[in-house]
Amino acid sequence: MKVRNLTFLASLALASGVCCAEELKLVDFKEVDKESLDDTSFIEQFQYEDLEKSDWKVSSARKNEQFSYVGYWAIEEPKIIPGMKGDKGLVMKKAAAHHAISYKLDKPFDNHNNDLVLQYEVKFQEGISCGGAYIKLLNDDFDNLGEFNSETPYQVMFGPDICGASNKVRFILKRYNPILREMEEKQLVNTPFARTGKVSTLYTLVLKKNQDFEIRINGEIAVSGNLVTDVDAMNPPIEPPREIPDEFALNLDEEDVEEGSEVTKEESIPEGWNENEEPFITKPGVTKPKEWDDEEDGVWEPPMIPNPKCANGCGKWKPTVDNSKKEPEKDQQKKKGGKKLVANPKYYSDPTPSNIEPVGGLGFELWNMHKDILFDNIYLGHSVEEAERIGNDTFIPKFEAECVNEAASETPASVQPVPPPPTFNDILEEETKSFEEVIEFVKVLFDSQVIDIKKYIADFKENPIPTIVENPLVFIVYCTAIISVSSFLFVLLGVFSYYIFNLFSQTGYEEEKKKIENKSAKNTTNEESVKDKSDSHVEGTSTSVAVSDDIPTERQSKKK
Repeated sequence: MKVRNLTFLASLALASGVCCAEELKLVDFKEVDKESLDDTSFIEQFQYEDLEKSDWKVSSARKNEQFSYVGYWAIEEPKIIPGMKGDKGLVMKKAAAHHAISYKLDKPFDNHNNDLVLQYEVKFQEGISCGGAYIKLLNDDFDNLGEFNSETPYQVMFGPDICGASNKVRFILKRYNPILREMEEKQLVNTPFARTGKVSTLYTLVLKKNQDFEIRINGEIAVSGNLVTDVDAMNPPIEPPREIPDEFALNLDEEDVEEGSEVTKEESIPEGWNENEEPFITKPGVTKPKEWDDEEDGVWEPPMIPNPKCANGCGKWKPTVDNSKKEPEKDQQKKKGGKKLVANPKYYSDPTPSNIEPVGGLGFELWNMHKDILFDNIYLGHSVEEAERIGNDTFIPKFEAECVNEAASETPASVQPVPPPPTFNDILEEETKSFEEVIEFVKVLFDSQVIDIKKYIADFKENPIPTIVENPLVFIVYCTAIISVSSFLFVLLGVFSYYIFNLFSQTGYEEEKKKIENKSAKNTTNEESVKDKSDSHVEGTSTSVAVSDDIPTERQSKKK
């Protein structure tokens, strides 16, 4: 759906529910001009005075002599983050309760050989943690089968279903299985995530007559495919596989299959098989509508229903294995290394699954842990253009206003988060650089290079040859850088070692020199001391001699 102002929607960050902050505002309600819609289109904007005066019927189905659906409904304006004055919706009012409500269409909605478009808005006013908000397209005679409940037959189920880690937009298509002789649920496998914010969300389902399908959220395609050609789109697939592995055969790598060997398995036509009937027949009593134009609408084809005479099978019967001829090995071994493939006895064709049975009404049959879940602007028709116009006229203005009001109602955190550091590109784009910015630039550049090198080393350890071959220039640069850095470190280590060695050698030399000088000085002092002593001894001797010479003279004088 090409919704107006897609750039605006992108700027609002729909996935996270972040909106721009402006002043509070409410836009005026705009009613859809029903006269501009096709006669087969249905639009519901819930502009009733209250629920009792509407055409919606609350279910009073019972289970085990108790009310199964104790949740109650209301038609009212949103109370949390409104966006449009006078805009009412259908609201689930009770938490942790089952709710069920339905609407009977004035005339059945026939989608035979046509496109189907289902669109509606959901608003989780209290948020959502566990619960559903999907809508069902009910069978034509749903109101004749008692009160609406979980067992009421439906054709399509579509919408958000969230609980804990499970978050999906469901799409279930019910199709008749002629083999099982019952309706079978075909569920979309790759489901998109539902929005969980408190502002309104627009969900759109498109089923085209060429069997293409789309799921759009807020006007943007979330998932698309083809119901028939994309065999893995639905589970179980719309058409079962034509061939399946033979569970009774050995694996081909264990089985000795000789060329020209005969297949011995024999089959016969099942009892009750009717070869003169077709699996599907024209619905009785249906005629071409008067307003049908073959030039504009294409060739009209009556709706088909399962043939009641085909309980045991219809159409030309063929055995799953041809026993009338010998098959060469290349025909038998259709899947080398596994089991042989044989015709699937449960195969049937359903080339137009978009041709659902007539829809008689719509219903919500839900359980939620939260209250005040609001539904609005439900559209069912054949025109994508009508759905887009309704979305542009009702959803876009409301969404813009709700976005503004949500931002205005938010209380700023007392502690604001620290802004992230600038990236490498941010620093390059700045015109002026301070010293701190230059340091930051170098740091960011260095960190980025370290991350790249670590990643390259991890890839090299895991797959060395492919990593080198993929980018040999990077390998050469890294090797050169490693060798250069290693050489520089070795040189730096050598210089440092030489400096330390010289430092210690010089210190030892000085100490040894001091020792030698001290020893020399000590020897000189000792020599001088010895010399002084020797001189003193000589002088003493001379004096003694002189005195001894005088002594006799004195003695002699005394004698005299």
